[in-house]
Amino acid sequence: MKIGVEQSKNIGFCFFEVAKANPDFPAVISEQSRVSYWQLWQLVESFALAMKKKGVGQGSLVALNTTDMLVSLASLLATSLLGAEFVVAGKQLANTRDLSPTHFFRSSEVSGSAAVKFDLIGRSWLPKPESKPVSPSDTFEGYRDSEQPWLNLHTSGSTGVPKYLNLSQRIVFDRTEAIKPDFPTQETVMATVFPFTSRPFYARAIGALLNTCTIVDSYSLQAWTSLGVNLVCGSPSQLLKVFSNVNQKPKIERLEVSGDKLSDADAKTFFKSFETVIDIYGASETNKTFANIISLNEYGAIVATGKPLDTSIEIVDDAGKPCPAGSSGTVRVQNGYMISGYLHSNRQSDPAFRDGWFYPGDIGTWGPRGELQILGRQDEILNLGGIKINAALVDSLICSVEGVKDAACFKNPKTDGPAEILAFAVLDKDYDRQSVLDEALELCKSKLGVVLAPRRIRVIDQIPKSAGGSPQRDACQKILLDHIGQAPKPV
Repeated sequence: MKIGVEQSKNIGFCFFEVAKANPDFPAVISEQSRVSYWQLWQLVESFALAMKKKGVGQGSLVALNTTDMLVSLASLLATSLLGAEFVVAGKQLANTRDLSPTHFFRSSEVSGSAAVKFDLIGRSWLPKPESKPVSPSDTFEGYRDSEQPWLNLHTSGSTGVPKYLNLSQRIVFDRTEAIKPDFPTQETVMATVFPFTSRPFYARAIGALLNTCTIVDSYSLQAWTSLGVNLVCGSPSQLLKVFSNVNQKPKIERLEVSGDKLSDADAKTFFKSFETVIDIYGASETNKTFANIISLNEYGAIVATGKPLDTSIEIVDDAGKPCPAGSSGTVRVQNGYMISGYLHSNRQSDPAFRDGWFYPGDIGTWGPRGELQILGRQDEILNLGGIKINAALVDSLICSVEGVKDAACFKNPKTDGPAEILAFAVLDKDYDRQSVLDEALELCKSKLGVVLAPRRIRVIDQIPKSAGGSPQRDACQKILLDHIGQAPKPV
């Protein structure tokens, strides 16, 4: 029986249709097990019935704590059948007032929290061998509205301040349709280094399942090789933990990198193990929005070629006017399935959402091959008495000098100091220190001018970084103030 129009964008109902049409096709595999689409549907249905007995339904908010992929997928899809909302239980949830779960569930390998009571997902949740699945239209007849809130996601937001957003099932369905070309039906075997309860994992897992593809339940490169993985997804830092010293033979077909800036050095590392490297630009607020196809030219240098997706992207100046080619400006994004704002945030008052656009907070420019080049964050623009400079650009210039391993610039933090740029650098000990510093300063002056170039570069053992790998410029300022004895005294 086909699902009705009112359920056509219910993710759980859609998965039922795929499972019914492809019952024996492998949905989730590992070196130890193989779960078919129909077996996964049975698990989803059984989880939904167990949740229903616990009182989960429309108006409920389910919080899940697990590291188990099957538990994560079955719980997520079960809430969609019940018309309930879903959120991952963790530190972010504990520290927000935006969400108040009605039910907390956990799997056996995690401990939950002493602050709330978690119901254990145990053996009673598993489908009975003799049970026969029925149509979800009969069992979960109460669900109708795909526009209602469903998937609550944690994001750093456009300003770096942690926020929650919500996706309806209609938005998730439309986003899944948009990434359909990335998941050729019954051909894709996907592995990911994203945690199994993260937003990037859920987006790709739903895309894989609704397009009849296979997900590998393992973080092991050895398992990926033996199970025929042809698509790997992850952030640069996560992927380097697996591939930094690897020359995979035969190479894996595709690598999709997202979540942070992909450096040329890291891209070259990945080409030792992958045929194709794709650098994705996107956000929780908008889904995938642009792709840079990375390749090596005849000289072994990295070349990026832009591939527009079904999203409008503009680079604009302070007045909101498109910047001419070659100029940098603020990136803004618009598509049919972006959110309208964060939870408990008014769209009109949130600067990230205005005039029908989402402003991720990035500074970018268009490259010669149509590639989107992200130069830094808007909050990394340093203002020197009305003259603005992109801090990430200064960092990259210093780092381009041979002998510099890392660098970060910042405004002079001295209370009585001039409006000027200073910088820290980590140097390779095999190079002459003063020669490297002199070369870096001269390069900055030649490219930026004397006013915007750092007045001085000090050598430091390590640049303070955020969890995402970005320089912490306020921490650099504090290090300098501590060094000269001008740090503010604790009250």
